[in-house]
Amino acid sequence: MYQVDEILNLLNEKLGSDQLSWKGDHSSIKFEDGSIVDFIKIDTQTIELVNVIEKYTKVADATLCANILMANYQGGMTGQSRLSLTPDQRTLALCCRIDVRWVDAALFEEILTDFLKYIQFWNSDEAAEFLSGDESSDTAMSSQSDHEAFFTKV
Repeated sequence: MYQVDEILNLLNEKLGSDQLSWKGDHSSIKFEDGSIVDFIKIDTQTIELVNVIEKYTKVADATLCANILMANYQGGMTGQSRLSLTPDQRTLALCCRIDVRWVDAALFEEILTDFLKYIQFWNSDEAAEFLSGDESSDTAMSSQSDHEAFFTKV
């Protein structure tokens, strides 16, 4: 059973650095693939992982919004995470809220690894095709198993 500060310290140990430190209730890290994960301290026992998906900066299109909701449905394309909007309600973000009281170091690493895979997916051409709603696309509205195939090649 951990608190949020301890989880950040464990991640620093795993990375072999002190790269992560709180600036208020916020910290962030840039991974080798360029993915940036923001860590938001909700309270002493809850942390939110956030990745802003920059390619979707105008989330106003009805088809795009409907497809975002479909992707969130039962976590089929987001796992434990969810698609959301940034506070200005203009940009898509992938978020994952974790109650660290029930997480050990290995499980936190597993959750973070899974989150990074979903970041890669939501920044991929396959995700863009799905969100566009282009019915001629092989990816648009395809089954979950098609998206699981993406994760096996990442």
